[in-house]
Amino acid sequence: MLLAVLAPGVAQSTPTADADSRMTSAGETERAGSGSLAVFGPDTVPVGKGKKAGYVTFGASVDRKKNGKCDNGSKKERCWVPYVKHRRGAHLTKRRKIAGDALPRPGKWVEKEEFGKKEKKQPKIWSPSVVRHKGRFYMFYTATKRGTIGGDDDRGRKCIGVAVRKKKQKKGTYSFKAYDRPLVCHQGGWAIDAEAFVRQSDNSVYLVYRDDKKAATGDQTGIVGVRVHDGMRKHSKPTKLLTSKDVTWEKSSKKKSHIIENPAMVRVKGTWWLFYSGNRWQTPEYATGIAKCGNTPLPSRGCKPYKTKDRPHFGYKGPEGPHKPLAGLPGNEIAPGAMDVFRAHRGNGLRVVWNYKVKLDGSERRSRLGRLTFEKGKWRVPKVRHSDNT
Repeated sequence: MLLAVLAPGVAQSTPTADADSRMTSAGETERAGSGSLAVFGPDTVPVGKGKKAGYVTFGASVDRKKNGKCDNGSKKERCWVPYVKHRRGAHLTKRRKIAGDALPRPGKWVEKEEFGKKEKKQPKIWSPSVVRHKGRFYMFYTATKRGTIGGDDDRGRKCIGVAVRKKKQKKGTYSFKAYDRPLVCHQGGWAIDAEAFVRQSDNSVYLVYRDDKKAATGDQTGIVGVRVHDGMRKHSKPTKLLTSKDVTWEKSSKKKSHIIENPAMVRVKGTWWLFYSGNRWQTPEYATGIAKCGNTPLPSRGCKPYKTKDRPHFGYKGPEGPHKPLAGLPGNEIAPGAMDVFRAHRGNGLRVVWNYKVKLDGSERRSRLGRLTFEKGKWRVPKVRHSDNT
């Protein structure tokens, strides 16, 4: 999720052949694994104050039978948006079980049935982002639009929906009511990976996401940003922030694809920074880049890759790794991406949560939490100490 503060156009005719890699970035056969977060495609939100301060991490759809508690009142085996509650923002100890389903009934526009050979192995909802604004929690999520499956591509149109946390519910639970219509949905292009944040200066909600129609053409991809208003039902004209043409490491060595996606944004010392994933999640080439956007989250001239356009910032350092990332990550796992930035309680700095592949030749993915620092012009995620667990 993109957090500045939380307690505080060229059309593309059809989705490209491999522009779907983020569609499976929550994982083709992802399941919760021991020793890791019980959710994937994660988004972490600080909640509560004082002694009751904690965090909630939301994730992509999972199978209820394989992933513990997720009683959503539905006969379906799908847990649409599972969430985990924990007290610490940089490290999880025993909080590995799913606490519930945050979106037991997705929007009416969402395709809820199994379809296609590929889709049967993929989650129905991924990349949830939750933001608190004027006392209410709002969720932005990616799903397939009902009635758009067919032709040579059985994946359907990918759109972004919105849901609001219900006012009446059990204390400590997070159940949302979905809007009937999607917020962003294009004919002839995907809109995915929405991340929301509140800008302090005007107390407005902003959204950044991958938009294959508004930001790119052909086999290229791009990231745009908008301001959301009217109860999160409308948005401003998209501003192009970054495209795959702005970097060189996003091109897959095995398939003709140019992928940047999964944006997250944060403001540090007066400057807005864009975190994003690049390349194909199935390979060691998948990594995390950082771009500098200046003094506004929606710069008219876009954001610029930080330090270099030829190397990712965070990535896998190993014999199979094709890139030389500027920095590594704790654990040095394969294909680290989908990095979400959030602020810790009590002013204890920035935190991040990201996905990684368990095995090079497998598709299982897990998630990890860490502390994010920016010192002397360098972004780093140091190893977590017990004293960092806030």
